[in-house]
Amino acid sequence: MEPITTLNPVWNRFLGNMGSAWSLLNDMGTFADKKDEEETTRLLTSAADIFGTDLDEIKRDMAAMELPDFDSEIDLTPELVERMNRDFAELRSLDVQENYAEWLKKNPQHIIPLYNIIKDVKTGPAARGKILRRGALITMFSFYELLIADLIKTHYAINPKALPRPEEQKISLADLRGINPDGLEEIEKYFIAKEADNVLRDNSRKQLQYFKDKLKVQVSISDYLKDAFWELSQRRNLIVHNDGIVDELYLSSVDKSYIRTLGLEKGMRLNVTPEYILHAYDTLLELGGTITQLCWRRWLKSDTEKADRSLSESIFTLLEKGRYTPVKNLAKFAAEIKLSSPSDLIILVNRAIAERETQDSKGLEKSLRKIAGFPSSMERDIALSLLDGDQEKAYELLIVAKEEGKIQRFSFRWPLFIPVQNEPRFISLFEKTDESA
Repeated sequence: MEPITTLNPVWNRFLGNMGSAWSLLNDMGTFADKKDEEETTRLLTSAADIFGTDLDEIKRDMAAMELPDFDSEIDLTPELVERMNRDFAELRSLDVQENYAEWLKKNPQHIIPLYNIIKDVKTGPAARGKILRRGALITMFSFYELLIADLIKTHYAINPKALPRPEEQKISLADLRGINPDGLEEIEKYFIAKEADNVLRDNSRKQLQYFKDKLKVQVSISDYLKDAFWELSQRRNLIVHNDGIVDELYLSSVDKSYIRTLGLEKGMRLNVTPEYILHAYDTLLELGGTITQLCWRRWLKSDTEKADRSLSESIFTLLEKGRYTPVKNLAKFAAEIKLSSPSDLIILVNRAIAERETQDSKGLEKSLRKIAGFPSSMERDIALSLLDGDQEKAYELLIVAKEEGKIQRFSFRWPLFIPVQNEPRFISLFEKTDESA
């Protein structure tokens, strides 16, 4: 087995998987919601034509039903289900059925169009966006679990003697015969994979506890992140096992203030809104990044420079996507561990950018003071000028950088330049560089 010297492959796989999910949501999410809206309008228009009713009148009737929007946190309530059942019971009454049959006799040309509407609603409801986001949540959580499995496997590949004994893993001789191992290395891989699988069968809280007890990694995270992650894991379970319908287990597991804020009750069905899926992305990236960095520095102390660079690059990736909350939180985490000086400054600048973009004036003020404490350099001085709102000074410094052939060190797409990205004089400075937008 090749000796493991870095966690880069483990982290890059998770980051790549999550990035693919992000791209899919960006490319398809809005499109899916638009198609759902178009499909709903088409069906309503067809119904209006068949029954000789004004489309606006149908829309008003639909609005009066107070159905949840696609971006409503609560998708369904017991009260709504009861009301809809009553309404449908009326439609199935003998009088209505007789009137309906009589109407079809008088209007046979509407039989097939009406049948097509009913068939479309039953077999292909306008729920593309909802299904896509549900699937994305499940997929992203699976990517997180894959990261946990990869970290566990990596730990035991580095420290095979720490692997639990076969009797602790409940592995039989028949199990070993089943894998038909070629040698000791294959047996060792099987034991490691079995241990990772056993851990993933526990709930998310026990998995984090496993890192402390067995892998000697204390995962210290904020109460906010802990509660957000636990709710996310419980919502994922609800969707997979109970169609998103709130049950007693969810109500007893999730933070009570969250339950009160949403007014959640047993029987309500939770939706995965566009806002929620972004929240899930932020939560999993922040938690996954924190755990990976802690393991990296605990298990591979000689590889901390790569760990620093990986953390800095990950923060920048989140900043480019406009995910400012995990940027600030991961940068705060970075400040609590020892980083190399270049990475320390870059992460601090990117944190300040996120604070500027979220109007976090107090946080920005503190970050600016820390940045000013670094030795003067072209990069530091330009960043300070733009973060402090001194665009004239920033422009003058960039002119000097261009004259000295150093402007290539900067990308105009860097969110640092957001306040000036539409200004012609700044645009002209970057026009002939490879990094221009």
